[in-house]
Amino acid sequence: MVYAEIYGLLLTQWALARLICEAATETDTAPDRVKYLRTIRIVRRHAMSEATFPPDRKERALRAVKADLVGRRGLNQPRRHRSYSRVV
Repeated sequence: MVYAEIYGLLLTQWALARLICEAATETDTAPDRVKYLRTIRIVRRHAMSEATFPPDRKERALRAVKADLVGRRGLNQPRRHRSYSRVV
């Protein structure tokens, strides 16, 4: 029973990471800029609101989730370029 729960959590984490990568790639954004906790909240909200949608509306629901992920509020600030020369 514990193995099944751990496996389920790992699959959920993998699915969220893949969703983040797909959404970021489609909008030419770095995947590390998408907020993970916000992704969880967005997916949970869409899953609860559209729990009974027919399979033919799956693509539309997925596009809506991806649009929310890479929206203005869903992104972290861009990281500054850091380079330090090592001096020996």
